[in-house]
This record gives sequence, C-alpha cells and structure tokens, in this order.
Amino acid sequence: MNGSSGWMVKKVALTAATVCWGAAGERARLSNGATSNLRAINANRSPKATAHVQIKFSIDTHHRKIQAFESAAEQFLKQRPPEWAAFLGFRPTEVAFEQGYTGCILIAQHRESWQKIGATLGSKAKLTTCLLEVSKQLDVRCVCTPLPANIKFQDANDALKAARTQQDGVDQVEKGGARFDGN
Repeated sequence: MNGSSGWMVKKVALTAATVCWGAAGERARLSNGATSNLRAINANRSPKATAHVQIKFSIDTHHRKIQAFESAAEQFLKQRPPEWAAFLGFRPTEVAFEQGYTGCILIAQHRESWQKIGATLGSKAKLTTCLLEVSKQLDVRCVCTPLPANIKFQDANDALKAARTQQDGVDQVEKGGARFDGN
C-alpha cells in the first residue's frame, strides 16, 4: 500500500526460495514451508501504484484554505501526466480536537507499478514536497502541541466540585450558550 521495502523472490526451486531484501540487496534462502503462511504480492501485476499522503491541518483552518490546498495538489498531479495517472481523492480522516488538528489523506495513482519502486517513491517524494510548500504558502501548517499531563491527587470533595463545575459548563452549552453558523 505504501511502497515500503520488503523481500523480493528471485528464484523458486522445489524445496526452497531465494529472496532478496529490496532496500539493501541482502539475499536469503528460505524453505518453501517457511514461506507458506506469508503474504506474497506480485508488484508487477498491480498495474498502477497508489500513493497515500497523510496531511494534518490546524483545527482552526478555514474550509476555503483546505479547498485551495486540495485544488493546488490536484493541479500539481494534472501537470505531470508522465508520472501521475489520476487524482483519486482528498478527504478528512480524523478530527482531533484535543491535539488541535484535522487529519486528511490525499490519494493519487501513479503510472508505474510498485515493482518500479524507485520511480514511484521518487514521485511521491516530489508530491509530498509540493504539499509542504503549498501548506506554507497557505499558512495551514499544523503545529501540534502535546497534551499536558496533570498528575495530582485530589480528595473526594475536590473531585466532586470539579465534576459539578464541568457539568455546569455542559448545561450552559445545551441551553444555547454556543452555536454553529456553518461558516
């Protein structure tokens, strides 16, 4: 799915298979019984590789900026027909209020198969670099801060008081203390 390196079968014999580690070229010989429960993928038979790029936007990023980001990404892909076959999608995948970001995924189809991993990963790197530059220009980069950890002991009375204060805030929201106008 992501084009990560793995073992590539070089030769299959009656009792064993010779495999090569894609990244380093290291060779190994495995008995056919040892490989019987492993998942094998013929990277040449998947005609076009699909690249997935994860993106995070600050939670307060306006929807118009995210649409402009998507449009710029689609245009980048369309301007490179020798590399990219199609822009398959751009959609949100998660909303993390506590961490302050919205996660999205961009999916694009390459012209080559995953067997030509150098070309596909090179193109994905160019796409990722372009998306970084677009996020800088639109000022939509997510600077996520870790959640603070508040480790302290409370007695039962303090805990009940804090819970009542929190419930009062929820009651205020339910009574119309907050609204969403859709903009």
